[in-house]
Amino acid sequence: MWQFLWSGDEDLREAARHAQGYGVSLCLVGMPSAVGQSQSKLLVLEADHHLVLDPEVLVAHLRSTRDEAPTSTPGADLAQVVDELAKDPRSRLDPGAGHVSLFKGTDSALVARLAQLTGQFPVDSSLLQEVRGFLVARLQGAATDTKEPGGS
Repeated sequence: MWQFLWSGDEDLREAARHAQGYGVSLCLVGMPSAVGQSQSKLLVLEADHHLVLDPEVLVAHLRSTRDEAPTSTPGADLAQVVDELAKDPRSRLDPGAGHVSLFKGTDSALVARLAQLTGQFPVDSSLLQEVRGFLVARLQGAATDTKEPGGS
């Protein structure tokens, strides 16, 4: 079984060796460096195959979404994401800090849902903050609704 590793970090050499011990064939992928070495020589030696991609090929097949305006997301879909997360028992407010404390996987789930709705990753940071704000308001409202009259 072939696995492709796009990295140049020598710290991954031990992980590469470990994977190879389980029968994985490792293809190290990289780009030619403009100045100096872009990948660890030891990592290159550890790999079963070293593939250097032509930057022109990459440009022809990949695009950056960083400079593009975020795709508009229907409000109803955002409301559904907030509803789902508000019902998740891992989403709760940190009473001392006044912000949402998201337990394992919840923040990742939020990013994944927003990426799915917008069709873009990384998710626009202002959209992520906005949805987190809606979630805070929703959880604060839920906490207020559940307090008994006369309670603090």
